[in-house]
Amino acid sequence: MYKFSFLLFTITLLLAASCEKKDDFVSFSSTGTLINGDNQEPITNTKVYRMQYTLPEGVSFERWDYVDSTYTDENGEFHFDFDANTSYRHGFYARIEHYFDYRQVAQPGSTKIREGFTLPLFPKAYLEVRVKDELPYSGIDTMQFSLTAFHPTEWLYGNPIDTTVITVMRPDETQAFLWNFPIDGIWYKDGDWVSCPAFDTCYYEITF
Repeated sequence: MYKFSFLLFTITLLLAASCEKKDDFVSFSSTGTLINGDNQEPITNTKVYRMQYTLPEGVSFERWDYVDSTYTDENGEFHFDFDANTSYRHGFYARIEHYFDYRQVAQPGSTKIREGFTLPLFPKAYLEVRVKDELPYSGIDTMQFSLTAFHPTEWLYGNPIDTTVITVMRPDETQAFLWNFPIDGIWYKDGDWVSCPAFDTCYYEITF
């Protein structure tokens, strides 16, 4: 009687665990398209990653884990079939040289997962800046410059300053290019407007 009861109790626990797993994980099918965000043309034969947003045991912060990947076809389309824990968010991430990274996040069961979505990647342009203190030297040994608000400020040091820096910018957009420098403890500001085509490198020189 006791052996039978123990066996019945064990089977009940297994069935409960099985039901719980079935409730937590659901099968999904998701399709997306990777495009050039500027001209809307498909980006083919490119790797796309599927990510899962999890909170690992014993860790106080959530993190993204790469769990799968695939390649886009001749139409820029990609497809994933996966079993997902419905309590986790999922993301689809593409990264290509000379494009800004892009990530699309969706909750399993959402319209994005069921009906498909688009990942737009925007091309980069590059600004190569030559900064040179010419004779007679000004004595300026510190300079900072920035290209629009969303780029971090670059700091240059030297006496005299003579260097080249390459920064990334959105193509075909006229953007403010600003630089500051101190003279006798007073910071002076100057600037210009710059623009550059996609995938190209443009050049700018600051001499003082």
